Amino acid sequence: MNRTDILAVTAVLALVIVGVWVGERYRTEAATGLRYLTEAESNELNGIDPNVPSDSVDEDAFEKLAAASCKCTRSGDGSDEAREECWREYEAAKANLETYGMATACAPISTEIECVATDAGEKCWVISLGYDEVCTGDDARAVESAWSSAYSKAEQRGDESPDAAANDAVDRVLARLRRGESVAAAPDSGGCAG
Repeated sequence: MNRTDILAVTAVLALVIVGVWVGERYRTEAATGLRYLTEAESNELNGIDPNVPSDSVDEDAFEKLAAASCKCTRSGDGSDEAREECWREYEAAKANLETYGMATACAPISTEIECVATDAGEKCWVISLGYDEVCTGDDARAVESAWSSAYSKAEQRGDESPDAAANDAVDRVLARLRRGESVAAAPDSGGCAG
C-alpha cells in the first residue's frame, strides 16, 4: 500500500464517520422532536424582546436609581436583607428588561455597568464602582486619588508593600463615606474613575 492508497482510505473513513454522525443527529432529532432552538425561538420562550424601543430605556434614570440604592446600602447595617431592600426599587424598574453586565478590570476602582440591547443599539449605565460605599464619580475619584497617592509615597519610601499602604488609604476614605462625611474629589486623573 503506497501513500496515495493510505490517503484515499483515510479520506473515505473520515467521510463515513462524518456521515454517521450527521445521520445519527438528524435521526435522533426526528425520533425525539428535540432540536436546537433558533435565537428568535429562544427569545420568545424566555420572554425576551431584543428590539426594545430605545426611547423606552432611560439610562440616566437607571443610573440615578443605582446611585440611590448604593447610598441606601452605604447607610444600612451591612446585612444582605438591608442591601436587598435598598436595591428593590432598582430591580423592579428593570424587571422587564433583559440586561447584561460588564465591568472594568481596574484597581482600586472597577466600574460595573448594566446594558440592554435596543432597536437603536446598546444602552448602558453605571451600577457599581467597586465598593458598596462608592456611589458617585466623585467618590470614585477620591478613592482612586487616595490609593495612588499612598502607593506613590510608599514606593518612594522604599516600602516592601506599597499596596498595603494604598489599601489602608482606601479603607480610610471608605470609612469616611460610611460615616456620611463628604470626601474631596480629586481632579480627573485619567485613571479608571476618570
